[in-house]
Amino acid sequence: MEWTESLGWNSEEVISYFHGSPFAPCAALGARDIHIAINTKSNSKGKFMPKLKTHKGTAKRVKISGSGKIIRERAFGNHILAKKSKARKRNMKTAAAINGKIKKNVKTALGV
Repeated sequence: MEWTESLGWNSEEVISYFHGSPFAPCAALGARDIHIAINTKSNSKGKFMPKLKTHKGTAKRVKISGSGKIIRERAFGNHILAKKSKARKRNMKTAAAINGKIKKNVKTALGV
């Protein structure tokens, strides 16, 4: 019988109680149990799945608008601008939305 059952706690209560606490009962809990409790979250079926880490490179390059669109900056606007037309340079200043299959990949990278 685990100590959580003796207290009548379920695993979600253990996670919420000890998450981020330096006083987690290491003697009662094994290191593996603490790792699982902190690094998992429950999915829609109540099963615990590992948390996905945010891809920091993607997070720095895109943002999510209020309506849920993923917005990115346009490329080719930093140097060698003399031979580019005024309209082309003007259009580079505007942001662009990410669509299609790439949008799904970016959302996965962001953990959204």
